[in-house]
Amino acid sequence: MEGLKVRAFVLTGILLATGALCAFSPRPGSVPGLDEHWMETHTPRTGKFQFLKPATPPDGDDLCTYKDPKEIYDDLKPTVGILARVYDYDGHQYDVNLIASRDKASFHDPHVCFTAQRYTIVDGPLVSIPTKTRGEIQATLADLTSPDGKPALAVYFYRGPKGFYGTTMGLKWALLFDQFKGRVDLDGVFYRFIFDGPDDPDNQQRLIGFIGDYMDEAGKDSGGYF
Repeated sequence: MEGLKVRAFVLTGILLATGALCAFSPRPGSVPGLDEHWMETHTPRTGKFQFLKPATPPDGDDLCTYKDPKEIYDDLKPTVGILARVYDYDGHQYDVNLIASRDKASFHDPHVCFTAQRYTIVDGPLVSIPTKTRGEIQATLADLTSPDGKPALAVYFYRGPKGFYGTTMGLKWALLFDQFKGRVDLDGVFYRFIFDGPDDPDNQQRLIGFIGDYMDEAGKDSGGYF
């Protein structure tokens, strides 16, 4: 009984300290030169990673396929930016969305973004993404239904200061522990990939294979940032 009380006091202390840290820590600012244009020029866009360009570029920006809704920018407030591209790769199309920020508040439940784009989502198991240069990346596989009722597959994961995380809470805890240690360079990235088609083994392997190739190329183009 005494041990239970001690553990309760310790847990309460941790929660109070966490709350104080979150409440009084200043919101991270932007970094000069690290913005949405930098994202566009340091991610795959040439060779086999040609992306689709609309006839009328969104906001005059011809380095992306589309722009996320203003509501997502207002909600997440990423200190770096958001990049949305659709790649035509090996005869299939892949929708890629990257969110980069120094503020952990930008990385909340991805269901918010999916819902804002009128998808319904059901999370599935963690999957491993094999890469040639970055090891095995753990990610969440999800079943989607598009706004017009068609099935789709999604994979999402995060990068924090110490590596990749397959869940939102995994990244949040890692950033929190680093914040307790006094780290300020808490750059993070959210990765979301969508493949239109039913959830079957062939489509899963197509999507996972594309992501592995993409991550190798993105790491090279961005010096490891992406």
